[in-house]
Amino acid sequence: MFNFDKSVLVLDSCALIFLSNVFIRGKSLLDFLIYDLKTDIYIAPAVHEEVRRLLSSQTATYIEQTDEILKREIYLRRTIKIGSPSDYCPSRIKGQAIEITREGKLSESWLDRGERDSAALALYFSKKYNVFFITGDFKAIKLLKEIFHREFIGVIYSPHDLCVYLYSKGMLRHEQAEKLLFDIEEIISDFRTSEILPSRIEEYREKLKQICNISCKKPECLS
Repeated sequence: MFNFDKSVLVLDSCALIFLSNVFIRGKSLLDFLIYDLKTDIYIAPAVHEEVRRLLSSQTATYIEQTDEILKREIYLRRTIKIGSPSDYCPSRIKGQAIEITREGKLSESWLDRGERDSAALALYFSKKYNVFFITGDFKAIKLLKEIFHREFIGVIYSPHDLCVYLYSKGMLRHEQAEKLLFDIEEIISDFRTSEILPSRIEEYREKLKQICNISCKKPECLS
């Protein structure tokens, strides 16, 4: 998984929904992570509960798709695991968020339960594993990055960052990574707002171009 030993991937609710609803090679990006890259994926109980709540309140196909994957991968195939951290971890995450706000580094310390418990699960696993935490909530990323830095938890990515990372490791072709960026943004626009953010897409497309430019200058590419 990601060419690292002893690594786990923790997903919050938004990330789980987005990765379940963008497709590569005829499968969801989540299935690609599980089956092609042999990734160990964990979610917090609060994330599982949130998807179930969304399913009861919305008829959107992307919620149904996510729920179908959860049923299959948690209950039938056991490839996605529900993990519960010790009580210490959520309180630690909450305390750090309050402290960061008190210091004036960020104006907002609020995390919803899914984000807090997912970060707590990442903290729990960080004692034994390399942790990749994927969150689809861009408003929470700055705060979470500060918490992860203070607690030495691991790497925090948006779904867009994940696509760039997979491309940088040669796991996606350039056109596949670009398509995923657009597809993820479409899901975000439907889930959160009525607008796609072209500026965000262009920011990550530029990162792909930079990686491409660097890799094409390597001796093996020029021979």
